[in-house]
Amino acid sequence: MTQIEAAKLIRTLRRQILFASVWKVGILALIVVASVGAASTGTTPEQSKMLWALSVASAGVWILFVILGLRQTREANQAAVYIATGRLDLAEQQLRTAALAFNLHRRAKLLACHNLAVVAHGRKEYETAAALSAGVIELGRGALRS
Repeated sequence: MTQIEAAKLIRTLRRQILFASVWKVGILALIVVASVGAASTGTTPEQSKMLWALSVASAGVWILFVILGLRQTREANQAAVYIATGRLDLAEQQLRTAALAFNLHRRAKLLACHNLAVVAHGRKEYETAAALSAGVIELGRGALRS
């Protein structure tokens, strides 16, 4: 991975994290509004059923994204094993896939990006490793708040 590729990856992750934040707020708002609307007395039984279905479907989407996040974290952790055994090419490929997969939670992306910095450092690409590490620090500041 070159320094230019690392900068491009950080920009992509920044956009994905922003997009995921919008999705998070949207899904949670939809769950709350649909649940409150379904529980209110001013709705007809048909409207209430539709709102409950919308709320349950939104919660299902949230659960799906949580499962995808767990899978992304598992891939990043598996890549750490590849790094430890010296299989840096395989680790880099798996980490890029994990970092670029869409997810609502940023921690898995940060773990994958951090491990990519470890791969770059193992290849003695110190400038690339520094760029990736700086990106992890920059993107991680928001993770500490969330």
